[in-house]
Amino acid sequence: MTPPPRPASLPTAVWWSTKSLMWVLGETDADGELHGEVRHYRADGSLCSVTTFVHGKYHGPFRRVHETGELAQVGTYRDGKLDGLRAFMAATGPSTEPMYTGGLSREVVRIEYDYHQGRMLAARHTNAAGERVNIDGSLAPARPDHVPEGAIYGPGTQTWMAGQWDAEGRRDGEMRVFDKQGVFLATETYAADVAEGLATTFHPDGTRWTTTTYAGGRVCGAVEQFHANGQRARRSRVRGDTYTADLEDWDAAGHPLGSASWRAPPERAPVRLPDDEIDTAEALHAFIEGDHPSRLLVLIALGWGGTADRNRQIARQARRYVRSLPVVAGALASVGLDTAPRLHTARRARRLVEAMAAVPGVQPDMLAQVLAREGGAARSLGVQRADGWGLRAVRKAVVNQRFAQARQGLDRWPPTLACLPMLHEIDLSQNRLTALPDSVNAQLMLRTLRLADNRLTALPDALGRLRCLTRLTLARNRLTDVQAVTQLSALRSLNLGHNRLTFVPEAIGALTWLRQLWLNDNPLTTLPRSMATLTNLRFLHLANADWATPPAAIFELPQLETLWLHSRQLQELPEDIGNLEGLKTLVIWYSQLRAVPRALYGMTGLKELRIRHNPLPEATIKELEEALPDCRIH
Repeated sequence: MTPPPRPASLPTAVWWSTKSLMWVLGETDADGELHGEVRHYRADGSLCSVTTFVHGKYHGPFRRVHETGELAQVGTYRDGKLDGLRAFMAATGPSTEPMYTGGLSREVVRIEYDYHQGRMLAARHTNAAGERVNIDGSLAPARPDHVPEGAIYGPGTQTWMAGQWDAEGRRDGEMRVFDKQGVFLATETYAADVAEGLATTFHPDGTRWTTTTYAGGRVCGAVEQFHANGQRARRSRVRGDTYTADLEDWDAAGHPLGSASWRAPPERAPVRLPDDEIDTAEALHAFIEGDHPSRLLVLIALGWGGTADRNRQIARQARRYVRSLPVVAGALASVGLDTAPRLHTARRARRLVEAMAAVPGVQPDMLAQVLAREGGAARSLGVQRADGWGLRAVRKAVVNQRFAQARQGLDRWPPTLACLPMLHEIDLSQNRLTALPDSVNAQLMLRTLRLADNRLTALPDALGRLRCLTRLTLARNRLTDVQAVTQLSALRSLNLGHNRLTFVPEAIGALTWLRQLWLNDNPLTTLPRSMATLTNLRFLHLANADWATPPAAIFELPQLETLWLHSRQLQELPEDIGNLEGLKTLVIWYSQLRAVPRALYGMTGLKELRIRHNPLPEATIKELEEALPDCRIH
């Protein structure tokens, strides 16, 4: 590359570097290596950096400069490795100096890194006001006492991470993870930001929860889970995203509960489809006149599949041709598609596949695949299959270890989910599920399970083996017994609202880490005494229960912060409400209260009190407003 003209402002001794594409001013040793102070100038003649070399190796202090002339970066090298403080400073004008990378907010004007022999130990970010901030510009939380100095807070994960990073800021070696409050969560091992080796998670009390082996960023090896008493609960081996060994279970006393094999069926090759998209009338005509092996299947999918924003002209022409085939017309009529323009529900899509089985030359499996490819209501056809095609459809629906198939008209649990033990979340809300299979316990690493708005009437005991489950949503089903959930000792959030529960199992007291609990809109008449042992509970929703006076167990939870109690049956609030010293929000509106206990006037920690729409004297509301001036009352 021909060097640019040398700016007149530069010394005549500078030379052009084809490696850095900059002008260089500095001496070299006998071997031609840079030695001593070296200055780099941009092509326009502006100073870029001043660095010290010892026989070609970085050694000593350095600084970089913005085009504005402001200092951009300072630091020190020891034997070619960063060592000590390295700081970046933002410019007040345009600059090509690298600072705002990796999603860093423009609110950050200074970054400080601490290095030791090339490894980063800590990072600090500051805004223009001199305040400590996160990389997204939000104010950084105060570091809890139990978190090591130098730990970095991630606002996305809301966790602190302490350990070492390499010179490029990649996690390298063992890292310790803490939650926002400083509770120790896990140890993880990385090599250049890739998970490698053993990762261990812990319960808030410090007891071991899980161990997982990684290789090259993927699970590869043993996975184990443990009961709160330290006994092994589950064990298997995983490679990538599938099991390579049987899943074994033990109870808390160490007695074996059996084992099961959840090996993945071989995936079958997808249906051969046209190489080019059929998006014009000419392309459709050519396809109809051709002899593609999947021609009829594709035409059915084009005509009735897809979403509302599909090419309607192509769909109309495809339907016209398919309806002209006498052998197909009868099958279409049997499911009402002789006149309907599109499949609006998954149920009708399944009926179409079943009806087309009677058409010579049509394989229902292949039709289901092609319809699912077009999307829309038929998208879920494949995920309910138990073979390789079903596994392929399930894998295609997984994004970032999350399987989401809400509102798809599913009437049963996708069977091949059992072959994917590393899923972290499953969302099957707003479907037509009536039962869960025992294979639900194969979801080895499942953290979140959403099953709201289905038709579940019972829960299998196997559900209780999900040792990693922390969030379970079962609202708006038809459940009368939830004994199985009391075995889910890791639960933090449990939503059982809008079911048919007349009682809550005494064993719910075993859910000692539970923080959020919804029991609203159930025909409950009492609560078990064991509720008082839920010492981590912060949110409790008990609206629309069948009691005139709330059960006493509620008022033995002084750590509660939010309590919903309103009900058309509620007539009395006891003086024990004053025991809830941590309460910030109390909802008792739309009830039948004619008076409130004196203890309520002394609950100065309340920030919100919803109490209107009760037959209370207006004077009572005014007295509460005077007694609780910092509380929003409505």
